[in-house]
Amino acid sequence: MEKNRNYIELRCKQCKQYIMDYTLCQNDEEIAIQHITIKCHRCKRVIAMKKYTEGIIRKNSENGTFRI
Repeated sequence: MEKNRNYIELRCKQCKQYIMDYTLCQNDEEIAIQHITIKCHRCKRVIAMKKYTEGIIRKNSENGTFRI
C-alpha cells in the first residue's frame, strides 16, 4: 500500500467494479464496517459486510485495493 494514501478502495471480487472508498482512521482493533449490505451494479452481487476491522482490511488489501 502506498504511504501517502489515507483511504482504501473497496472493489467487487468477481467483476472488479469500484464500489466505494474507505478512509483509514488508524485503529486496527475496533470494528470499522459492520451490518452494511452493498450491491454491485455491474454483476448484481449482494455483499453483506459483518465485523470487518481496519486491520483486516489493511492486511488483505493489495496496492490500496480491497476486494470483497
